[in-house]
Amino acid sequence: MKHLLLLSGLLLTRFTSCSSTETASHTADPSQSVAGHTSIPPASVVPHLPATKQDTAALLSQALWPDSRGYQLESFKKGDINQDQRPDFIAVFRTLTPTDTLDGEASYSRRVALILNRGWPSVALAAYNDTVVECTACGGAGVGDPHQGITIKGGYFSLEGLYGACRKTYVVTTFRYSKAEHNWFLHKIGQDDDDCNNTEAPPRHQEQTTRDFGHVSFEAFEGGAPPQTL
Repeated sequence: MKHLLLLSGLLLTRFTSCSSTETASHTADPSQSVAGHTSIPPASVVPHLPATKQDTAALLSQALWPDSRGYQLESFKKGDINQDQRPDFIAVFRTLTPTDTLDGEASYSRRVALILNRGWPSVALAAYNDTVVECTACGGAGVGDPHQGITIKGGYFSLEGLYGACRKTYVVTTFRYSKAEHNWFLHKIGQDDDDCNNTEAPPRHQEQTTRDFGHVSFEAFEGGAPPQTL
């Protein structure tokens, strides 16, 4: 009987020792602690985004409110535009009703909004511009809609436009994020002019930089069809 009691005591002591060691090892790891689970995730952790574009579109439209009245979401591009390792959004809205008639076609004005991801599903409108992407028929009779797309990369984003008919002008307008000023500024405008009557000649390329246009914020930028150089 004494032997059985002694054996039971040894087993109980060993079990208690192992349990204490295991508990200590878990609490020593901050990522496994209760505080680790309830704390704000580091910026490198990409927040969960909704499964459908409809969910995203609804939140982006709400972010523009009350300035979204009279507009509908046309398209959006996802990417980190303020260098906080979270996917933000550049959203293109268009008016609900035509604002002009060009070449017999109803034309709708655009609004481009920079919408920041504050920890999904919390979003915030950072800035918007009504001229950086022109109306749906402002590309001319040959092109129609000038808006060609958006590119986001490394704190920069570019909006691409195409204008003209036989003579076409392709423009890329690039903005850069300033961490010091917490704002976006015009970085470069690249333009390529091409003539269908002279297909053997390469497009004529020209660029404008801050030395040409100065310190221009995204909201203050005034867009418009560029002058053709051919």
